Amino acid sequence: MLVHTSTLWPLGLVALFAAAAGAQNLCSNPGFETYATCPTTSGQLAYATGWYSPNAQTPDYLNACSTLTPSVPTNFYGVQAAHGGQAYASFITYGQLPANPREYCAGVLTAPLVAGNTYRVSFWVSLCDKSGYGIAEVGAHLQAGAHSGPPAGPLPVTPQVENASLLTDKVNWVQVSGTFVAAGGEDHIAIGNFRDNAATTAVTVTGGVTQFAIYYVDDVEVVDLTSSGNCDVQLVGWSDLPLPASTGYLDTQDVDACQPARTRCLTAQPVRAVAAYAGGTAYDSRYQTAWVSDGVVLAEYSVDTASTCAPRCAPFRATLSDPQAVVSGLAVADQRPRLFQLATRPGYMEVTTYDNTGRCPGQPVTCRHTLPGTAVAAGLAYDEVEDVLFISVSTPSGAAWSNLLWITSASSPCVPLCETRLFTCQPTLVTGLAFDACSRRLWATDGRTTQEATVTDVRTCQLRFGQCCDKQSAPTYRGLAFVPCWRSRRLGRSCSVAPCPSCPTMHTESTGDPSIGTTFLVRLEDAPVGSTAFLFLQPGTCGAGLALPRPYCGVLYPSLFTAVVLPPAPILGAPPCSGSAVSALSLPVAPNLCGQPMCAQWFVVCPGFGTALSDAFEFTLAGT
Repeated sequence: MLVHTSTLWPLGLVALFAAAAGAQNLCSNPGFETYATCPTTSGQLAYATGWYSPNAQTPDYLNACSTLTPSVPTNFYGVQAAHGGQAYASFITYGQLPANPREYCAGVLTAPLVAGNTYRVSFWVSLCDKSGYGIAEVGAHLQAGAHSGPPAGPLPVTPQVENASLLTDKVNWVQVSGTFVAAGGEDHIAIGNFRDNAATTAVTVTGGVTQFAIYYVDDVEVVDLTSSGNCDVQLVGWSDLPLPASTGYLDTQDVDACQPARTRCLTAQPVRAVAAYAGGTAYDSRYQTAWVSDGVVLAEYSVDTASTCAPRCAPFRATLSDPQAVVSGLAVADQRPRLFQLATRPGYMEVTTYDNTGRCPGQPVTCRHTLPGTAVAAGLAYDEVEDVLFISVSTPSGAAWSNLLWITSASSPCVPLCETRLFTCQPTLVTGLAFDACSRRLWATDGRTTQEATVTDVRTCQLRFGQCCDKQSAPTYRGLAFVPCWRSRRLGRSCSVAPCPSCPTMHTESTGDPSIGTTFLVRLEDAPVGSTAFLFLQPGTCGAGLALPRPYCGVLYPSLFTAVVLPPAPILGAPPCSGSAVSALSLPVAPNLCGQPMCAQWFVVCPGFGTALSDAFEFTLAGT
């Protein structure tokens, strides 16, 4: 079958994804751009539409529209351009006064949160030039109904999202971000410091002339990560059994519901890990395949339900710089296709980066690092958004193990940026890591138990640990990977108008997962050969569609007002109706897109000016 691939990205398509990213934000006036009255002096946060002060304090509204007082970029507290647009707010988070002065920016959401859904809250802050202090614990609290509290002190609530590292940058904007599961009904947000002075991490900063920690805030987001529906989080791991087992296993598990793991398919090679810390699993969204290793061999298999896994790249011997080291972890980068391989022996680790562009990996580059004592590095995961690697480093102590998490830059993977404690379920060896860039969740497993943790700050290795879930099946995980969670459905039916031939089985298909950072293929199959296909793509659900008038046919589901038409693709293949065309969507690494529904449909122009229309394909964008 001959297939044409179109990878040209017009400006309209870039704008379409920008619109898709913004469509999910539930904050009603996220950048403080909309106002009832342009601010004239300090303490006028309520002039910004949808924002208010929940206590007797006076947070400031700053907008370049102000002509009566300096505002943006020059204002009462220093000089700072807006993170986006021409407006932002400022608030006091700390002061060396007995009253614990606290100001909050409180705002209204466009819709109440849904119970059980996971939401990401983020906002950007910059410490004001005149601040004499900087703090760490700037956070956000969401609740049903407006916030209110004592005249000056902290609001009597615990924030769902709270920063953990010191915020002392007076030049740049710094993002505060985190996720939480909604109780349901939350329709207001408050941003500030919810701790008293004794519980606040505060430091003096140079250049300050006030006794306060004052921050600018801009571009607030509340994003539903499960707005597409509650599809189950699935982890996949290559697993093994002791002799006399003659196959390996690719097992998947819904860890959110803590369901028992089930075997998807069997691997003829590899069969068994060569050491307790050997193994590895990585998932490639482009092909819906899993890379696996027993410590010596690398292989790539489709994660299918057949009795034997279908290989994509035939098993081959891994590149190992140290002959005594064994492969202990694998991870895949989507946007710049790379396969990362962790290898270890007691007191040593190495990371090999393969070019993963072709059918099988090529051009390996290896770095090396000495580990303390008899420690081994046995788990690996990758963060597409931050371009960092997570590496588990475990040290034996008698029959028990102590586990650390290292975070390293993907460009310098053997140099740890920070470290922290890992895996609180039990003192056993961590054998695998998995990560979801959308929910910012990291999973660690010892082969039989898997623990979830939310990564709140990759720069300082800040984790918030969650539940422990047993595998509940006999094979032992020798690696772990996240399988993107997304939904799809088809609407309508194909049709054609002469002189287009009738191709009643013409339909839309896809290849891979629509994960941020990856290339997702939308295909047209069983189409009239020799014709030209145009893919209509729009953010949002497909809706009811528009019935096209003659001389056209069928229902067009993407809106003519919001859809982008991708470059034409010739339909190639065997006539009359075995043709194919494909458009490659290079999805940006934008967490805002997570859970965003998209609607796609093919419009076909045949020689002689006949037309045809495929069915519509609705899908949601996923993590990686």
